[in-house]
Amino acid sequence: MLTAAGVASQLSNGSLTVGLIGIAVDSAGNVYAADNSGNRIIEYPNGGAAEVVAISGVTLSGPAGVVVDGSGNLYVADSGNNRIVKITNGVVSLGSLTVSNPRALSIDSPGNLYICDSGNNRMIEVPASGNPAIVLSTGSAITLNAPVGAAISGSGDLYIMDAGNNRIVVSSQGHRADPDLCEHCAGIDQPR
Repeated sequence: MLTAAGVASQLSNGSLTVGLIGIAVDSAGNVYAADNSGNRIIEYPNGGAAEVVAISGVTLSGPAGVVVDGSGNLYVADSGNNRIVKITNGVVSLGSLTVSNPRALSIDSPGNLYICDSGNNRMIEVPASGNPAIVLSTGSAITLNAPVGAAISGSGDLYIMDAGNNRIVVSSQGHRADPDLCEHCAGIDQPR
C-alpha cells in the first residue's frame, strides 16, 4: 500500500491464503480485494487485520472485480456465476442484468456503475438514477474484445482495457449515452 509519502507498505493477509485479482478502496481507507481462487472478498480494514466479508445466502464463484460507491455499497463482479452482486451492510442483492464473465467494475462520481462484460465483449453502464442499464460498445465502429478493466478519470472519461484487441479505448464523458459509443472513442495511442 502506498502511504501519503509514496512509500509502499504491505497489507497482511494473516492466515488467509489468497489469489487476489481485483481491488477497491472506500472513502474510509478500507481495502477490499476479490480473492478469485478462494471465492470470497477480503477486507483489509484501515488499521485492522484482514477478514473475509460476510456474505449470507450467496456463494461467489471466481470473483474478479470489486468497487465501492460513495454510500459504502460494495459491488462484486461474480465471474463464475455470471452476475453482479451488491452488498449493503452485509445484505446481498443480485442484479437482473445478463452478463457473461464480468471481469471488472468502476464507478463514477455521480454513482453510475460500469461493468466489463468480458464474455459478451461489451461495457454496461448502470445509471445511478435507476434508469435501465445502457449497453455500451455494441454495433459500433470500434468493437471491444474481452474488456477486462475500466477506470474513470477526474474529468469523467471512461478508460476501457480492451484485452482481446491489445488496446485501451477512451470514451469521453459527454458521449457515453450515445447509441454508438465508439463514434466518440479512440484507442489510447490515437488522438481524440
